[in-house]
Amino acid sequence: MQVNSRFLFVCTIGPVQSFIAAARTTRDLAFGSWLLSELAKAAARRLCAVDAELVFPTPWRTDEDLKPGSDFNVGNKVMALAKGKPEVIAEGVEGAVRGRLAELYASVEEFLRDRGAMEAILQRAREQVEDLLEFYWSAAVYDGNNYAVARNLTENALSLRKNTRDFAPWMGMEGVPKSALDGFREAVVVVVGAQTHGLHRVRRYEDEGKVLVINEDPPKLREGEALSGVDIFKRVGGYRVLPFAGNVPSTSDMASKPFEEGLGRDKAD
Repeated sequence: MQVNSRFLFVCTIGPVQSFIAAARTTRDLAFGSWLLSELAKAAARRLCAVDAELVFPTPWRTDEDLKPGSDFNVGNKVMALAKGKPEVIAEGVEGAVRGRLAELYASVEEFLRDRGAMEAILQRAREQVEDLLEFYWSAAVYDGNNYAVARNLTENALSLRKNTRDFAPWMGMEGVPKSALDGFREAVVVVVGAQTHGLHRVRRYEDEGKVLVINEDPPKLREGEALSGVDIFKRVGGYRVLPFAGNVPSTSDMASKPFEEGLGRDKAD
């Protein structure tokens, strides 16, 4: 591909299903979905910054809609027509996405630091969040004709790339409780309360510097929860970062809605 040739560029940001599904509260779900939208907006902003023409998303007001924290929702796939070297474009887009992820996580790291987390625990949580991101891209020459052909080429190449994922070895820790939500990441936080079973074992983990022990803080943190860096990112981020944090219905609210609606119908009758 020539340096100044025009090409169709597409990238995806994930994980999607596994990341959003590993949740215990509706706020966890809301934050996971919102986070992916924010990362996709960061990718779109970067493409606009290098004069790429967005195919999707297609904001009405580019500057306003793609602004961090805006109400504009973006899917996890971003496509644009661009010029230059695809590798350079992709590197810049991924850098923007990772930069936005770090910005959003900073508030959660501050939360952990304020509660006395040691640097080793902060580092483990940070690595888990950084390792979470999946960024894949592909590109195909587009000469202004046969858009469908170029689109099929990029989509097929992207699908093949996603099927050849990079599996870096994960250096786990022995004798550390696992996340209660996904079951495979090591916990960095254990939430305790007056009725916690096995408190002596939890305190031993704390003394060994393996976890940060935090007192329960309902509804944010519940007794007995063991949370990884990704889990605590979603849980605390749902309160400290999410713009509409005060308007997320709980699972109890959602479960009671049919009953409330039924009462309303009975009263009307």
